[in-house]
Amino acid sequence: MVWRGGFYVRNPEQGVWRLRLELQSHEPTSAVFLNGRLLGYLPTKDWAYSWVSASLPVPANFLRQGYNELTILAGRAAPLSQGSASIWDEVLFRGILLERRIGGR
Repeated sequence: MVWRGGFYVRNPEQGVWRLRLELQSHEPTSAVFLNGRLLGYLPTKDWAYSWVSASLPVPANFLRQGYNELTILAGRAAPLSQGSASIWDEVLFRGILLERRIGGR
């Protein structure tokens, strides 16, 4: 299962970047990609269905000037022997924010 969304950046070469979001996910195999490059994996949480904050560093060279594509790939649920209708993790996310820190601020 794949989700894709896009955003624009004017000057990606300036500053230190970080992607922040809130999520509900259960498997450690759900991955985040930026422009086709792996940023990292989403953290797991308990089964309380509460929102968890996640933060991933974004290398400036992963960003492009102009349009950028963020992809979240839902991981496979364990064990892999489950029925084919329930093999994917259920990932909910909200509040996606790409932020930049310039200099020491």
